[in-house]
Amino acid sequence: MQPSIKTKQSKKIDLTTVSIWASFMLIGLAFTVYGPTITYLVADYQISLGQAGLFISFMAMGRMLSVIISGVLTDVFGRKPLLIMGTFFLTLGLAGIGSLSWFTGGLIFAGLAGIGHAMVDTSASAAITELNPENVSKYMNISHMFFGIGCLIGPLIAGTLLTFNINWRIIYILKAIIGLSITLLLAFQQFPQIEKSNNSPFNFKGMLSFSVLLLAGVIFLYSGVGHSLNTWIHRYIEEISGLAVFFAASSLAFYNFGLTSGRFVCSFFTEKLGYKKTILILSCLSFCAILLALLSRTDFLVVLGFGLTGFFFGGLFPTTIAIACNLFPEQRGTITGVLITLAALGSMTIPVSIGYLAEFYTLLFSFRILIIYVAALIVISLLLYRQEQ
Repeated sequence: MQPSIKTKQSKKIDLTTVSIWASFMLIGLAFTVYGPTITYLVADYQISLGQAGLFISFMAMGRMLSVIISGVLTDVFGRKPLLIMGTFFLTLGLAGIGSLSWFTGGLIFAGLAGIGHAMVDTSASAAITELNPENVSKYMNISHMFFGIGCLIGPLIAGTLLTFNINWRIIYILKAIIGLSITLLLAFQQFPQIEKSNNSPFNFKGMLSFSVLLLAGVIFLYSGVGHSLNTWIHRYIEEISGLAVFFAASSLAFYNFGLTSGRFVCSFFTEKLGYKKTILILSCLSFCAILLALLSRTDFLVVLGFGLTGFFFGGLFPTTIAIACNLFPEQRGTITGVLITLAALGSMTIPVSIGYLAEFYTLLFSFRILIIYVAALIVISLLLYRQEQ
């Protein structure tokens, strides 16, 4: 009888893991929904491009304001309730924006989607480490690979539907239906019991250690540089290439494809190499790749460099979260929330600094400042690795 019980439990855990991967994919689908539909959104809501940008800002604000409290709540109430609420809020946000033509209401739903994003980020990351305690980094990398898959297929779905002149609202409703299906799938899964802590859920003292500060530095720089690449690649290529449109699109696509495939490949060797050694190696290789991208004058090498940068960047975020969750097994959600907040700060500050520098000098000059940031990433990664030694 015992073997059959084990098999049954294994199947439950496997399906639960798959449902968590699906929730990460949903984040990617929501994350990329605005770009392909922004022109239609402007026309239907009768707003300016600047006002349309507020949809993205409100989603980011909802995530930023709720990510730490979401982490604390998932440590108190468990992963499943927060994960279900997160996917539901993402679904509600997509459905609301796709159903309304009321600007203020649309912003409210964008904020709800951001809150859902935060809830899924923290609870799903914590849950995946508990379901796979012996291969934390491997499953974290695979989980974030599914976020990348969502980012890749989201625009493809939108582009295909818009090509056939299907109303833009269908894109939001279709993604909301996917979100509702994932929410229902999660509702029938069995999650492991969380470890109860005797400490207050709002106790952040242990999270101010040197190790956590180094992990925060890794995630801050990775996120800031990554979002800078996503934001400014198009304009950068325009300044250095005569084939701006083609190579801009190719570079951005190669970067995001590299990010997704890098996480998949990283899942195979992180456990053998060690988490901190993996971060150090990836940081060094990322530095070489971004040098190729930003110092080359050949279009092919520029595109290749951005693709390799994404590939080597891929494993940094999930492996960093895996280290943090192992450091704080009783506060996995809370520490994830803290680090994701630092990631959000990086994505809010570094891309803006690149833009302001470009106003005073050139984008060619300011974009190359990213090389310094990646060099700093190597220094922090080396300090992190030496701590382990």
